[in-house]
Order: sequence, then structure tokens, then C-alpha cells
Amino acid sequence: MFILKFVPPVILILHACIAAFKNIRNLNLRDNQFSGSLPLSLFALPHLKFIDLSFNNFEGRFPINLTSEPVPLEVLKLDSNYMSGALPSERAFQNLQNLRELSLSFNQFSGNIPTFLFLLPHIERLDLSSNLFRGPIPINPSSNLSLSLKSLRFYQNNLTGRISFIWLGNLRKLEEIDLSGNANLAVDVNIPGWTPPFQLKQLALSGCDLDKNIIAEPHFLRTQRRLEVLHLSDNNLSGSMPNWLFTEEATLHELHLGNNSLTGSIDPIWHTQPFLQSIDIHMNHVTGQLPANISSLFPRLLVLDISNNNIVGHIPTSLCEIDFMEILDLSNNKLSGEVPACVFTNYSLLMTLKLSNNKLGGQVFGGLNSLSNNIKELYLDNNKFDGTIPHNLSGGCLKFMNLHDNELSGKLDTLHQITQGNMCVAPDPVAHEDVGETPIDPALYAVMAASFVLGFWAIVAFSFCHPYGRSVILKLYSVPRKNC
Repeated sequence: MFILKFVPPVILILHACIAAFKNIRNLNLRDNQFSGSLPLSLFALPHLKFIDLSFNNFEGRFPINLTSEPVPLEVLKLDSNYMSGALPSERAFQNLQNLRELSLSFNQFSGNIPTFLFLLPHIERLDLSSNLFRGPIPINPSSNLSLSLKSLRFYQNNLTGRISFIWLGNLRKLEEIDLSGNANLAVDVNIPGWTPPFQLKQLALSGCDLDKNIIAEPHFLRTQRRLEVLHLSDNNLSGSMPNWLFTEEATLHELHLGNNSLTGSIDPIWHTQPFLQSIDIHMNHVTGQLPANISSLFPRLLVLDISNNNIVGHIPTSLCEIDFMEILDLSNNKLSGEVPACVFTNYSLLMTLKLSNNKLGGQVFGGLNSLSNNIKELYLDNNKFDGTIPHNLSGGCLKFMNLHDNELSGKLDTLHQITQGNMCVAPDPVAHEDVGETPIDPALYAVMAASFVLGFWAIVAFSFCHPYGRSVILKLYSVPRKNC
């Protein structure tokens, strides 16, 4: 027995034929199965402006090109690979002065964030999220930051020290800051009397060492009138529920304030929020009732999570009129009364419904015998639901159902019907065996596979290295899979 180990043919082609790409301007190999290290020559192509190698299996360190010849590369995306080590020194970037976007998220890069990245003359977007970077963000009051900066994304690292937003005071084009998931990074946001020159669209500071009064005394937030995403979860923030955000001119898409110490209620709200898609205020001390006109206030909600609060009263029927709801979590509150039957059937897109640990009652599933077709998770436990499970209940895509600690009765054999009606359960594999066939030697399969692979890549190699293919823009997108 012997084992033949070889480098994936595509990598050999990528290394061998890189010179044939001398006229290429855009290289997009996103979302494939490429592996190995990145060829250094890739970053020396004279006309290449755009590289996207995200969502592959590349590994090793960031390539270091010490040539003094400048290249026109403007966009470099290496997200979601297995690259590691510290980023190279400033000298290695001296030929990349045209970079506008550097995106290295979801890798294993480590060490300190280099100062020179903030000084690249044309840099607009820096995304170093979900890596192992440590130490401070190299910005201080005297930093001469690139005036082109629009987006700073450093979430989920091990950053420490302190950063003050006033140090970003010359960045008039700044639109996005995401520092979430850096528990030891102190972030100064509220600077009384200071009006920033920028208007953020996205602000994410969840799980940072943040000023606890950013909502109670919202000096900074009240200056930001174009916010689309506001994530401030996991900060033990104090103050009342910031309903003042819901103005007539608001453009909010996502409001995440979960796991804080907010009080007050979410009612009254006076203005419709036509863009709002996600509200997450779980694990707070919010009281009061759900707005009776909730569907007209938030007509395009996809996610509503108000779990683990002190919400009282009934579930309003108008909740069923929010057509696009995918996740609805009202668990661990003090809701009472019967659940409108439409909650179980009206949502064509609903995947998760959690009503656990309330005081809800009435017939289970509203007395109906069908659930929303797309629902996968259903939690009704620790309530006061009664009645029997309908014998002809159809379960859509149901995978998890929890009904414990209620007042249900009847026989459990009806549950078999849920599986029978489950459109997402794969059928049992068909057992088929031709006893008269002669078993095929597994080695034959190996030979056939090897012949196909080597022949196929030989054709690909010829195509890529042929003179007529040198100016081709390579795109190898994977076809997305649609699940129920």
C-alpha cells in the first residue's frame, strides 16, 4: 500500500500561471475550496486592482513583497480563511499605497495592529474583525489619520487600552465603527460639548468597556441622525428605553440593546419606523405592554426579541400583521391571556417562536391543526396552555418543540402526524441491492477518480496559461444552496 499526496491542482495552476495574468484587473475566487499559501507574485501584477479570496482555506502568513515597484491594487479581501501570524511591517506595504479597502476578518492574525494602516493615503475601509489582535488601537490625539477613512471594524479581538471618539475628530467621512467583543477596551463616546464632524450609519460597541450612561445621558447619540445600525448589547447600560430614537426621520434598521439594565417601556411610540428590521432588547428591566398598533409602528420587522424582561398584558393581534417576521421571542416575561391563533399560522417566514415562561393560556396552537410552514423551533413551555394536540397536526419544518409544564392532555401518538407532515424531514433512504452483481474493486474507483481529476485540471491549466486566456477575469463562485 502507498499513499500519493499532492498539492491541489488549482494551487499549482495559480502559482505556475500567475505570470500569464499580467493584464488582469479583477480577480475574484471568493467562496471556493482553495488552500495552501498565497503566491507572493499575486501582489506584483502590474494592473491588478481588485482581489477577493474570501471564504477559502488559504493559510500561512500575509505575503511580504519588498519590491519598490508600486502596484495599483485598491481592494484586498482575505476574509474567512486560516491565515495567521503578525501583519508585516510598513516596508512590506510600501508598494500598496493605493489600497482603499483591506479586509482580513475571520482569520487568526495576531500581534498588534500596525499604525501605518491608518496612514495609508487612500484607505477607506479597515476590517480586522474576528482575529487574535491584541494591545491598543494605535490612535491617539496626535495621530495623522487618513482623511479617507469611512469604516473601522475591529470586533472580536483581544484589544486593550483606551480609545476616545474625539481622537477621530478629523474623519469627516467616517460612517462605521465596530469595536464589539473587546471586553478590555475602554471606549470614550460621551464628550459633553463636542459635536463630531461625522454622521455614522453603523455603530457597534457591544461587549466593550463602555460609558454606562451613553443612553441615560446621550450626548453623542443625539448628534447621530443617520444611524442605521446601533448595537450596544452586553454593557450593563443604565437609563430608560431610548424611544427618542424612533423619530419621524429615523433610518434605523437594527437596534440591539440586549443584556443591559435598561428600564422604562417600549410604549408609547409615535412614529412609524419603516426601515427597522431587528429589535433585540432581551435581558433588561423593561416593563409595560406591547404596543397595540405594533404592526403599524414596525411593519418590516424580521426579528423581535424582548425576552427576559417584565412585559405584561396580552399579545396584540396586530403582531400577526407583520408579514416578514422570522424570529419572535417573547419568553420569560409576564404576558397573560390567550395567544392569538394567527401567531401560529400567519407568518410564512417565521422560523423561531418562543413564548416560554409566561402566564399564557387557552388551547395549545390556538386550537388549530397546522403551524406556519417554515417554523423550525417552537417553545411554549411553562405556561398554562390546555387541550390536546390535534391528531392531524402538520408541522411544517418543525425540528424542536417544547411544551413542558402546561396543562395538556390526550394521547401522544398524535405526535407522529407532525413528522409525517414535516416537509423538511428527508425520506428514508431506499434500500436496494442487486445480489447478482459482482463487487467492484475499490481501486478501480480510485483510478477513475484520478484520471478524471488530472485530465480535468490539465484542460484548466491549458486554458489559463494559453495566451488568449491571459486577460480573463477569473470568477469561480459556488452556487448557493437553499434550505427549507
